[in-house]
Formats: sequence, structure tokens, C-alpha cells
Amino acid sequence: MTEFEAFEVIMMSTDMGATASMNFVALVFAYLVAAFVAGKSLPKGIAVGTSAIYTIFLIPPLNGVIGNFTRVYEGDRYMRLTFPETWVIQPEPLSMEILISLFTFPMLAGWLGSLYFMHFYMRRSLKEKDVDA
Repeated sequence: MTEFEAFEVIMMSTDMGATASMNFVALVFAYLVAAFVAGKSLPKGIAVGTSAIYTIFLIPPLNGVIGNFTRVYEGDRYMRLTFPETWVIQPEPLSMEILISLFTFPMLAGWLGSLYFMHFYMRRSLKEKDVDA
């Protein structure tokens, strides 16, 4: 693999990781809007089923982010070993564990926060309204 091809793989993986993270954010915001608009009126079974489907749909973007940024890290390591005199990004990259944490923890927090919003904020206000009536 030439230096250009290796660099292209790194750049394509970065773009695909960014696209996967944007897909993740779009799904989270769509779920939050649906929870805000219809969360109070949904029966419990449908709310749980919707949350389960939502969770299943979030797995591919999360996996895409982890996989692509792992490829970026490995590509950077390959470039440093294969082309040490021409690789222009001089600072050593962070460890893979730190990189994965930087990208996945906010995503997982968004997922858990959206589930909390649906089931403990919107749905709880429904239960309190039923008790008052």
C-alpha cells in the first residue's frame, strides 16, 4: 500500500466515523421529539416496544463509530511505522481506550438520557396526572 492509499483509508474512515455519529445523533433527536410529542399518550407496551426498536437501531451507528475510529488509529500507527520520515502528524495519538471513551461515552449518555426522558420524565408526568384525576 502506498502512502497516499494509506492516508486515503485514514481519511475515509474518519469521514465514515463522523457520518455514523451524525446518524446516531439524528436517531436520538428523532426519538426525543417523538417522546415529547407522543410520549404521554402512548400505552406502556408501545412505549417499551418503541424504546426497544430505537435501541436496536442505535447499535449500527455506534458500532460504525467504534469500528471506523479504530481503523483510523490503526492506520495512523501503520503510517508512523511504514513512512516515519514523511508522516506529518507529529504528536503521538491518544491511546485507543481514550479515543473510544471520548466518542462512545457521550453517545451512550445521549441514549440513556433519551430513554430516561421518555420513561421517567414524560411517562411519569402521565402517571402523576392520572393520580390527580
